[in-house]
Amino acid sequence: DHVPNLVISGFVNGIALLIVFSQIGALGNNVDYALMIVSFLVALLAPFRSALFTIVSMSILASFSGVEFASLDLSQTAAELSFALPAFEKIDSKLLFLVLPLAFELAMVVLLDTMLTSLIMDKRTRTKSNMTRELNGQSLSMLLMSSFGGIPGAQSTVPSVMMEQEKLNHKYAKFKIAGFCLLLTLVFTPLISFVPKAVFGGIILKIAYD
Repeated sequence: DHVPNLVISGFVNGIALLIVFSQIGALGNNVDYALMIVSFLVALLAPFRSALFTIVSMSILASFSGVEFASLDLSQTAAELSFALPAFEKIDSKLLFLVLPLAFELAMVVLLDTMLTSLIMDKRTRTKSNMTRELNGQSLSMLLMSSFGGIPGAQSTVPSVMMEQEKLNHKYAKFKIAGFCLLLTLVFTPLISFVPKAVFGGIILKIAYD
């Protein structure tokens, strides 16, 4: 209750800038940078201002250009994915003292990022979020994800803004997105590898601009 909104915004926008710079640093050469800028302009100025239109059109353009662009490395197959619970090892006290400060730091980042996302979406949709329910939901989702050996994350601002832009306001929209992501991962991984890294970078720049 004592953290001002501007502190939340400044803190998490700093993280957002680091994400943008990491996307830029992941590209290979000037050709990739050029594709990223073009993808950003398409996402910004095209009549069909949707992320899907930008991804599909720019991937096709990159494919027919004859230029080799850096692509995503999704070499893991569906057969290598595991849905089994991990084995719980004996807790080492030294490891516990090492992990607790990092867990607290991650919890603070998740808390601030979730609150910032709520503030941004409240402003864009002219609604009022229930912060307590948002944070409780994040906590439960991270517990469940960690139980299966996943890496916890925060409610990301980027997909929330994209969903609002695409008019995906139905309460079950995220269930559909989750199902589609699972389908892509298990069945259509080669399609994701077809999309250059620079196109994703252009989409993220567009969201950062918004």
